[in-house]
Amino acid sequence: MRMKLKEHCEAVELLLWRALRWCALILLSACGTDTVSLRVDLRTDLAPGAEITDVQLRISDARPVDEITHSMEIGGDYLAGVRVAVFEELSPGTYRVEVSARSHGAVIVERDVTVLARRDSAVTVVLTRSCREVVCAEGQSCLAGRCESNRCAPERPDECTLPPQCTADEDCGGAASECGRARCVEGSCFVAGAPSTGCAPGTWCVPTDGCRPQSTEPTCIDDPLADPEALAVYSFDDDRGTSIASDARGAHDGILGDAIFVSGPQGCGAALAFDSAEDVVVIPDSPDFDLVEGSVDVYLRHEGTEAFRVFLSRDAVDTARAGHFTAALLADHRVAVRIQHMDLQAHVCSQPLTANQWHHVGINFGSPGIQIWVDGAPSEATGESSALIRCGEDAPLGLAGARGENDNPWYLGASRGFAPEGETVPATDPFIGAMDHLRLSTVRRDFSPYAL
Repeated sequence: MRMKLKEHCEAVELLLWRALRWCALILLSACGTDTVSLRVDLRTDLAPGAEITDVQLRISDARPVDEITHSMEIGGDYLAGVRVAVFEELSPGTYRVEVSARSHGAVIVERDVTVLARRDSAVTVVLTRSCREVVCAEGQSCLAGRCESNRCAPERPDECTLPPQCTADEDCGGAASECGRARCVEGSCFVAGAPSTGCAPGTWCVPTDGCRPQSTEPTCIDDPLADPEALAVYSFDDDRGTSIASDARGAHDGILGDAIFVSGPQGCGAALAFDSAEDVVVIPDSPDFDLVEGSVDVYLRHEGTEAFRVFLSRDAVDTARAGHFTAALLADHRVAVRIQHMDLQAHVCSQPLTANQWHHVGINFGSPGIQIWVDGAPSEATGESSALIRCGEDAPLGLAGARGENDNPWYLGASRGFAPEGETVPATDPFIGAMDHLRLSTVRRDFSPYAL
């Protein structure tokens, strides 16, 4: 009897142990890990470079809000799908991913996707040209020309409320142009470039319009390491994920603020986008910057803000030292450059820059005076003056003088014109737009190679 009771107890103990083990496994499966990742792929028929230059992704329910910008790869097979973002260390839960396809900052088409991420997950976001003019109700966004639930995605067809558009390419129509054709991909219709477009060199395929000349915007042509007159060069290409604005010449690294990374001009890689004083990049002072003559050039894209906005500053309040420098956009979008030497000042202005388009701006200083170049051509425009800039008052001034040198850091993306000499203080008059490939040089330059 005792033996049977002992065997019975051992059997019950084994069953309890197994039950506890299964409960533990179930709890672990339900709870998952502490954090999860969300991978986002993009499928689009919009031509990289020709129609869109980058995609901005924002996961709005994360804390803090996370943003990633993907620069479009010319020749990438985005119709098949390309990984454009990975959001890491998210708490398990439901997230809203906002995706905007942009052309040099202007939004072309966008879509929101709602994702339940209990474990590491992936979602494909579909952006098509057929959604350009479509406006949808709350909880919906455009998918292949139709308003569909934000939960609908190729990985979750059961969440879609509409039937597939197609089962074969023929369901989407015939050839769209000399280089484009209609395609059916997983039930959605696209108008994409053919595998071999036949477009001539110097052109690219816009699937609905045919072969078109490539962008007339500036193209990066600099090799900073092969440019002995370059004192410092900031391309921002290798700075993502760091706190450093690295100098390609190696001597004058800066400190990044909160600016975000976006696509630069064609062939230029990453750029920095600014929209507040907290975005400013600070380059510490150095005697190397006390130049009697020289130049600075940069790619700029502004967003049309009608206010005084500074994109480059080595300035201070009053004029106790020589060589105070400010480069800004006026309210009418002209480039304005001011250099101050105690009681002597120089003010020169250019013609306006078109909004939401990249421009190359070159500035020569020193003898015989300030010269502004825009897109490879010297600017002769002056125009009306403002409260801070008196256009047309030129003088052969540099960033150094006989009575005390400029001891101030450079600010990229804002002004330090109200800061005491030599101090780092909160910036003012922030630039609203993007900047790329800033170069400081020890010589005045001919910027005609940057002509469009």
